[in-house]
Amino acid sequence: VYTEAEPGESGESERAPAKAASGRDYLRQRRDRFRAREDEWQKAEAFATRLHETLSERAEDSRLHAPQNPALSGAAGRNVLNAAYLVPRDHSEEFVELVDRTKDEASGMRVELTGPWAAYSFVGDVGGAEDEENGEGDLP
Repeated sequence: VYTEAEPGESGESERAPAKAASGRDYLRQRRDRFRAREDEWQKAEAFATRLHETLSERAEDSRLHAPQNPALSGAAGRNVLNAAYLVPRDHSEEFVELVDRTKDEASGMRVELTGPWAAYSFVGDVGGAEDEENGEGDLP
C-alpha cells in the first residue's frame, strides 16, 4: 500500500501557502499544515492496518516487512504497508478479488498486489534460539 503523494502534499496543501501577514499567521499556517499531515498519516495507517487484518484473515500466514525505500524501489508515493500473505493456490482468485475491491476504499492510497512469490518469507529460523542456548546452533 502506497500513499499517492507524501502526506501533506495532496489536494489543498499542494498550493503555495499564502504569505503570512504576521508571525502569528505564519505559526498558525505551519500548525495547520502539520495537523493536515498528521491526519493524512493517521488515515493511511488506519487503512493499511484494516487491510492487513482483512487479508491476514483470508491467508494461512502473513508477515509484515519494513516499508520499501522509494529511492530503491522506484515506486511513486510512500510505502505504508509491505506485507506477504501465504494463500493456498485454490483460494488465490478470491484473495485477488478481495484486494481489488479494497483499491477504491481510501482516496489517495494505491494498493498493489504482486506475486505469487516463493514462500521464503514464511520459513522459520533453522536451529532457533533454544538450540543456540544449548550449544546446538550453527557452528562458526
